[in-house]
Amino acid sequence: MTAELARAEEALRESRRQLATLMRNLPGMAYRGAADARRTMAFVSEACAVLTGFEPADLVANRTVGYGDLVVPEDRDAVRQGLHEALAVRRPFELTYRIRNAAGQVRWVQERGCGVWAASGELLAVEGYVSDLTERRTLEEKLRQALKVEAVGRLAGGIAHDFNNLLTAVLGSTELLQRRLAADDGAQVELGTIRRAALRAAEFTKGLLAFARRQVLDPVRLDLRAFVADAVPMLRHLIPENIRIEVRPAAETDMVQADRGQLTRILMNLCVNARDAMPGGGTITIEVANAVMDAAFVAAHLGAREGRYVCLRVADTGVGINEESLAHIFEPFFTTKQAGKGTGLGLSTVYGIVKQHEGFILATSEESRGSVFTVFLPAVAGSEPPPEPVREAAASGGSEAILVVEDEPEVRHVLVQTLSGLGYGVHEAADGAAALAMLRGGLAVDLVLTDVVMPQLGGMELFEAARAAAPGLRFLFSSGYAEDAVHVGFIKKQGVFFLAKPYGIEELARKVRETLDAPSAVARPEPA
Repeated sequence: MTAELARAEEALRESRRQLATLMRNLPGMAYRGAADARRTMAFVSEACAVLTGFEPADLVANRTVGYGDLVVPEDRDAVRQGLHEALAVRRPFELTYRIRNAAGQVRWVQERGCGVWAASGELLAVEGYVSDLTERRTLEEKLRQALKVEAVGRLAGGIAHDFNNLLTAVLGSTELLQRRLAADDGAQVELGTIRRAALRAAEFTKGLLAFARRQVLDPVRLDLRAFVADAVPMLRHLIPENIRIEVRPAAETDMVQADRGQLTRILMNLCVNARDAMPGGGTITIEVANAVMDAAFVAAHLGAREGRYVCLRVADTGVGINEESLAHIFEPFFTTKQAGKGTGLGLSTVYGIVKQHEGFILATSEESRGSVFTVFLPAVAGSEPPPEPVREAAASGGSEAILVVEDEPEVRHVLVQTLSGLGYGVHEAADGAAALAMLRGGLAVDLVLTDVVMPQLGGMELFEAARAAAPGLRFLFSSGYAEDAVHVGFIKKQGVFFLAKPYGIEELARKVRETLDAPSAVARPEPA
């Protein structure tokens, strides 16, 4: 053997080693095969085992299974047609479809390849590369779902805003009539029916606002373990005796900054859903524990953010939720319950409240094996006890001067009539620009009751302009929901007064009195 031949053979062996290493390290499966129905393979790379669960020898010459047999039946015609069309015009092809691996799992794959032709024009083989798209497809679907939920949330918030303005006028007008008529007047029955229906509608819009993350929160420092312990007696009234409630708090947990009332809604909705999933009885398990969202968790869960959290986990032993329904479980008006058994707002409300608290919610379930909902709320430093709840003062009137700024004529009329009836001196303006002109023209008032979003000049802009000239002027903001950037996520701070629509006469009277009796006005409220 000559030295030149030896060098050539060594170069050939090195080339083969490099090719083998390349084939072994590729993240997908390289192949050479035929274009027949079973996609008979002459060669597949070692990554075949990772992609399909079969060893290369299993696929070569269809020894155990043909690659074409792995394609899910619903996708086979499309794959066959796509391959045929590309080969017919001798162009490369790119196909996306599903296969079922050796373990029975469905995986999304992308195949790219082209035909190999002889000089005579005969198709000799098909060569290509198949990569796993499952993780990418899953993330894309989660992103699409998140964008859809966000869009629906904006729509829901807008609907709630318009409804709350209408309901404020309905409730106020109804209560004014009830007060003017004698208690035994026959119309009181019908007015009572109207008021109850309006209050039910108000609860409905609260659910929409919660989903849209447009509620006004009143956050306090809370120990979730103590919160759950306090809530269990209330839950006992909602859960039948054939369902056991088991509470498993951790020995020690961090504190959270959260709205107690909204957390109660979360726990009630999750437990009621669990109850409805166990008509024959079962167990609801409530757990509280610390958790850390690390980079790996965040990468696998769209919308999660790294950091320390406190978990509230509610698990049941009920019927479970199928995979298709689980993907839509937080959408408003989507429900797995029978017609007439639910509005489809319970879990969407939970979703919105958690998001507004800058938290994250995870749902897992299997049919016939129960469901688990895990709420992650950001942990806060320190262990200060929550402040004592403030007792609501009795509603009363007064003699102070109030400027009502409201662009909805029906709502403005109700406010003027109600406040005048409570003894106040009332002035009115149809928008912020008109109100500012009145104030700059010398109108002296003790309080400005203003809507947040109005044409020409909104409530926050009116606040800025008016307080620059009269720093001590008190403002009471009111809204059914505002898209204004200053108000989105509005969180109450000491001295900032807000009245959420819809409201009745008692609530209006109490809040106006509270604002007027506050020790002093404060500086500009900052958005959350």
